[in-house]
Amino acid sequence: MEYEIKNKISLNETLGSGAELYEMVHQLLERREKLNSYVEEFNVINNALKQYFKGVPNFSIGNFIVKGNWKEVVNFYVPENIKKRYKKIDKDWDIEIKNINS
Repeated sequence: MEYEIKNKISLNETLGSGAELYEMVHQLLERREKLNSYVEEFNVINNALKQYFKGVPNFSIGNFIVKGNWKEVVNFYVPENIKKRYKKIDKDWDIEIKNINS
């Protein structure tokens, strides 16, 4: 069974039997596993390039153009005693996906 990757995959919108759903979920997990190493490599390279080009307004090499500029970032520095008064702990579902064969 082939699955189609869209902007957002929703397993709730799938049609078919439990076996088809199982196969689709299994394929998605397998594909996720294969893509994971690419994500890690991309992040390493992307972060290295961002550090290299920090402060460089324009750069071109081969088919690539890199543009950079300073932007304003809003930060709030709040004293700990004030943070504690407004602290609220919520719960969110945490998911860990592991391949048991690797």
